[in-house]
Amino acid sequence: MKLTLTKLFSKEQISKKTNKPFTSLSIKTKEHGDRFLSGFGSKETQGWREGDVVELDVTESDKLDKLGKPYLNWKLPNREDKVIERFSKIEFSLAKHDSQIKELQEFIRGKFQIIGPIEVNKLKEKIELNSDGSLPPDFDVVDINADLETIYDEENGGQL
Repeated sequence: MKLTLTKLFSKEQISKKTNKPFTSLSIKTKEHGDRFLSGFGSKETQGWREGDVVELDVTESDKLDKLGKPYLNWKLPNREDKVIERFSKIEFSLAKHDSQIKELQEFIRGKFQIIGPIEVNKLKEKIELNSDGSLPPDFDVVDINADLETIYDEENGGQL
């Protein structure tokens, strides 16, 4: 989730379990008001400033604060999770576009009565061919070559 940082509190500490140093980074965000969110500092968080918008995963702790509300913890999203999320969005977008393409194809088929190869073969079976095997003339179809012969050529003073 994208959060706007309003306060940052960093503290260097030593782990009681591992005796190794770590950075505790508590933050407040515009989206969570006065509630603190606890997490760990890293190289990626070093440049954070108040007002920055950052991508974080927020979870509730089993432990409760003085007001009886669960503590909030944050962590940087796993890179793999980010890739999966982006891939899911792309997949959704492609499915949406595929659906729109199918709708357009149906519209075009209906508007212009376009037929596929199977329908063409069925129509060929129904059409009676001339004795030479050619198609009979279709007077609804424009013969471009015949029409070109009747175009008037102004430069040459006659027909083409």
